[in-house]
Amino acid sequence: MYKHNAYLIETITNTHVGSGSTPTGIADNIIQKDNITSLPLFNPSSLKGAVRDHFEAFVGSNIQPPASKKIKKNTFLTIFGRPEISDFEKLQEQLDEEIEDKESDEYKKRLKQLNLLKEAPRHGLVKFYEARLLTLPLRSSDRVYYNATCPEAVIDYFDNLLKHNIFDKSGNDEINNLIKFFSSFYQYFEQNECDFLIFADKEKTIPMIEEYEKGKCEVLQSDATGHDFVKLVCKYLSPSKVKNFIYSLAVFSDKNFYDICKFGLPIIARNHLENGKSKNLFYEEMLPRRSVLWFMTGTYNHFPENEQQTFDIIIIKFREKLTTDIIQIGANASIGYGETSIREIKGADCE
Repeated sequence: MYKHNAYLIETITNTHVGSGSTPTGIADNIIQKDNITSLPLFNPSSLKGAVRDHFEAFVGSNIQPPASKKIKKNTFLTIFGRPEISDFEKLQEQLDEEIEDKESDEYKKRLKQLNLLKEAPRHGLVKFYEARLLTLPLRSSDRVYYNATCPEAVIDYFDNLLKHNIFDKSGNDEINNLIKFFSSFYQYFEQNECDFLIFADKEKTIPMIEEYEKGKCEVLQSDATGHDFVKLVCKYLSPSKVKNFIYSLAVFSDKNFYDICKFGLPIIARNHLENGKSKNLFYEEMLPRRSVLWFMTGTYNHFPENEQQTFDIIIIKFREKLTTDIIQIGANASIGYGETSIREIKGADCE
């Protein structure tokens, strides 16, 4: 009944999506985290609300950024949730006022869309899943930062892609190979006393990443396994499809990565001026810029064949705008926090 799509979110600026819970550490305002792993996430309601607010700003607006597009009211309601049945009369009246010629093609087209809106699910065509952390930028001694992750975070992502039938067979084969690749690191960390693992195309000096010094470097041989993991990691883990993304990847043990996310996220002091003097307001936990999360959407597609095409067009427009615009998520938009970019993850035959 639902067709699922997968996306990567990259935080362009520091992002604070508040948890609303009582803090227990130094921070007064903490971000949303998974109750089990302590990994940062965006709850589905927060994610959908941010995307909905962004799209709503373009409904009937005359002032548009050059790269963005307007959204028709019916399209917006179809995606995010239709009105009560009693409100359809008002929408019909608005349509009649806008277009006097009831025999025109435009009127008939808009009327058809309005009637189809009644067939859409009450909550809208698109449901949102939570966005879970995939990689976190950590400073290092040999480059600005590494994209840190752990086997559990990556395998959880890949496992959900398979369970929700995101791709066809060729895409699933690539995902299964990646699962085997990252699963091997569990044994690697057991056999080697190290905190993290990085990759290179030749031997290199082990850097220090944050406070962690005990690292290992594996030289990737493209023909060693028969799989091009440089290409596959770029396709499925890089938010901007950076060709050699795997060489900026640092795989930590699950425990170390969970500890980093639980205790090591940035804490920023929020201040204001009072009579010319800076006064502290509170301390706020942040998800740093260049963090990467993944999420899925489920699109309702259980319509009669003669109506499905109309809804497919709406979803295509939704996906195009979602992956084109910069979308603000979370608090503090007035000071530039929460700007994100989104990329859809496609299978082997779609790349």
